[in-house]
Amino acid sequence: ESLRMILSGSHEVTTAEDAVEALDVLRTEEIDLVTVDLNMPGMKGDDLMRLVRSEFPQVEIIVITGCGSLESATAGIRYGICDYLQKPFDVVQVTGAVMRALSRQKARTRLSAFLEELGEVVGKERDAHAILNDVERSQKLRGRLGGIFGERGPASEPGNGMPLDP
Repeated sequence: ESLRMILSGSHEVTTAEDAVEALDVLRTEEIDLVTVDLNMPGMKGDDLMRLVRSEFPQVEIIVITGCGSLESATAGIRYGICDYLQKPFDVVQVTGAVMRALSRQKARTRLSAFLEELGEVVGKERDAHAILNDVERSQKLRGRLGGIFGERGPASEPGNGMPLDP
């Protein structure tokens, strides 16, 4: 309820009583972000993260828990969570985590569209999701892409077909 109160002023918030209901909502509505507590009725937070990631890879996940541990944080990283907050949390922490998650999702969406277009142009058989998975698994590849996107050459100037936004 406190999350709903904090976020409902600037975001559309849908709540679920448990993990099963949350999965039903994800299957019937377009959801951008899920907050997960590790201690939920009916299903553990780790199990929900695994299911969300496998069925809805585009949905961002933020863990907000009062029973956090190194093991649960490590599991969250494996499931590609965007943030991990300990209870009690404050408004600044939550709103910052949500903004980071939504920015990350927007960037992934833009990158996916770019990679799809690139694949069409160069005739690659791999889809954007497979390429993104490779990027997420390889720190070296992320570094190389960061270097490419961080360069400010003629291609990144207005009118040369490349967006200026990082």
